[in-house]
Amino acid sequence: MAGKKKRARNRSKQGRPNAPVPVRGFDTAIERAQKALEQNRAQDALRLAETGLTFINPARNPQAADVINRLLAEAHFRLGVEAVNPQEQERHLAAALKLDPKDTRIHFHRAITHFRQGRPAEADAALAKAGDHPGVAYVRSLAQLASGKPWTESGLAAEEVNTLRLLQAFHQDQPVATLHNLTRQPLLSSSEPWRALIALRADISAGSSEYLNDLASQLPTPRSQGVFHYYAGLVNINQDRKPEARKSWLISATKGWHPTWFEDNNMYLSREGIIALAQEENWQEIVTQVDLLPNPDVLTNDRILAETVGTAYFTLGYEAAQAGNWQKAAELLRKASKFTGGRTLAQNLALCEEALENWDAAGDAWREMARRRPRSEKHPDYMTDAQVAALWAHAAECYGRSRYPTEEVVNCLRTAVKYAGDDVDMRVKLADALIEADRKDAAENELVRILEIDAQHIPSLLSLAHLRADQWGKDPITPFRQVLALDPTHQEARDGLAETYLRQAEYIDRTESILSRLPNKLIKKSNPMIKHLQGALEAVPNHPALLMELGTQYRAIGAKKEAKSTLLAAYAADPDSARVAGFVMHDLLHMDEDGAAEQVMADFRDQSNLLIPFWVAQGEKVLACKLGNEWAIRFFDEALHLAEKGRGTDTRALALLQIVDATLDKQADDLTDHYLTLVRTEMPRSGILEFAEARALFDKTRDKTKAQRLLRRAVQLATKAGDQAVIDQIEHAQNFVSGRMNPFADILGDLGKLDDDLIERLLGDFEDLFDDSDLY
Repeated sequence: MAGKKKRARNRSKQGRPNAPVPVRGFDTAIERAQKALEQNRAQDALRLAETGLTFINPARNPQAADVINRLLAEAHFRLGVEAVNPQEQERHLAAALKLDPKDTRIHFHRAITHFRQGRPAEADAALAKAGDHPGVAYVRSLAQLASGKPWTESGLAAEEVNTLRLLQAFHQDQPVATLHNLTRQPLLSSSEPWRALIALRADISAGSSEYLNDLASQLPTPRSQGVFHYYAGLVNINQDRKPEARKSWLISATKGWHPTWFEDNNMYLSREGIIALAQEENWQEIVTQVDLLPNPDVLTNDRILAETVGTAYFTLGYEAAQAGNWQKAAELLRKASKFTGGRTLAQNLALCEEALENWDAAGDAWREMARRRPRSEKHPDYMTDAQVAALWAHAAECYGRSRYPTEEVVNCLRTAVKYAGDDVDMRVKLADALIEADRKDAAENELVRILEIDAQHIPSLLSLAHLRADQWGKDPITPFRQVLALDPTHQEARDGLAETYLRQAEYIDRTESILSRLPNKLIKKSNPMIKHLQGALEAVPNHPALLMELGTQYRAIGAKKEAKSTLLAAYAADPDSARVAGFVMHDLLHMDEDGAAEQVMADFRDQSNLLIPFWVAQGEKVLACKLGNEWAIRFFDEALHLAEKGRGTDTRALALLQIVDATLDKQADDLTDHYLTLVRTEMPRSGILEFAEARALFDKTRDKTKAQRLLRRAVQLATKAGDQAVIDQIEHAQNFVSGRMNPFADILGDLGKLDDDLIERLLGDFEDLFDDSDLY
């Protein structure tokens, strides 16, 4: 019984389709692509190599790019050689040649493709680059013969010369007897197919389609087989056996042999058969036959035939959509759109593309629907201007959801606005799209038009203000003030206007070096920064950001009384803000206003959403500014006290870990020892001790290997302790030690290639990215 169950499980596994194994890195992609080529799976190799390309930067890693390009070239080459469709052959071989222009095999096979397409001059040019690849001399003579030029026997084997002479005789319409005599000479292939072709030339109705189909099966290449299936079809036509002729010609097409006269004959036969199938509403058979054609696009030359084929694809696509098979529906409707058009087709295709999240294709389809809409007001499906505008807006929305939004978003919304000129919401969408496309002048013009329609439209006033705030020489203050005139409590406008004044204040800093030489009293009276901020507070009363900056300016000039009252006013203006509370406490400590700082601390510790990183950060800033260990300990103890409440991921272990990290960072060794003593007493196997040792070791020696070993041990201990927050913090340190978190790692890694002056300028630019105020 156990054996039966095991065999049943094995059969069950065999019956399930294998899901593709995800590619997780460059090496995996390369290895699997190479294996796919060894197994002659060129399409898989191409996909895997293209995936590998996404894992590298070709400009930064040319060796890896070269490996990828060689794999891509080989995959494209094999797909080109194996392809039946000439256009597909050309596409793959051209791609391979672009990647490896020196490969003579690619030039040789491209020459054959050109020759088969009736382009002998291009075939000859490709052969000139094929070097001494086997077969070059024969194919060159063949191309010369086909183009009516003299060909040479030099360098050709006897079988090649005899075959070319036979082809030339056919081309010159030599007598049947002459052709038969030539087939008695040694040829590149059996003489039987040649004798069959000579007999068909003498009397097409005398042939046997069964014999020709059987003869085709004995030939070595698909295209040569296609020739005889084609002639089998001609024999069937002459014998009025149209179904059999259609079958033979479809086989010929799948074999890759379809000259111009084949397409003409097949068009005639297809038209007759397809229309008969349409009358029977056998749409699936129509689609099956069209899919077998080598170049179905030729059917578009016949309007009735194109509409019939389009209807077949549309009907099957609609049925697939009704069944919820969106992928199949989309494929069928896309094919339908090549043969016919119409609003209904475009609408159904758009819905399918949306279901598949093919956003660009969905946008294209909605646009097509808009273009195909009926224009007569009497038509039952006539759309009003508002409906047309909504349709174009929806197309824009689809384009906007694409992975790579394009200019089409703006184009569609511009068209939508043409049909809804007074629709403010539509114009707002256009303005937003223009901003997204970084077309600021056009966006500003559009926002001005909106305000001409509705001068009190607050969203547009805010957008205009923000847009101008990001541009030199523009006036954002006026639109911000217009919003506040309409709604004095509007927070976004208050914040935006305050930020604008603060940016203006940055330019006033340049006067500080001059004012620093004046007496204190004169500074208070003439300080332009303070005057500016006082004026800003008249425009934005009681704004905490302005009050904090003003308090800092008072502190800088030694006006402690004004600084204290202003900072406390900032806290009172926004007592729930951790940023404000932290800033105010820190500045008060700088002025030795411990009592006021304690007042803020006592009030703010009751915040319900407060977490331990806030207090740890306050302690770390105290250490950074050397304001004394006493206050650092008070803040760190607040963090430990708060940890007991267990908010979010807060734990005592996490608080101790963050405190130790802060003291190590600020080299407060006595505090580090103090808190590590707590760790040894309370939680020696939490991973914190190993973390601290790794951190200290790395800071001192930069030994990544030892530090990583200690951190791995720390993670193991934290995992056993079950504290995910601690695990995350230690893994964060692992990333830092490994260098994966350094945003300048790649740039600095290349500094050795640069000259000393350039390195100095680069490092100077990096320093400009930071400000001392970031510490507070």
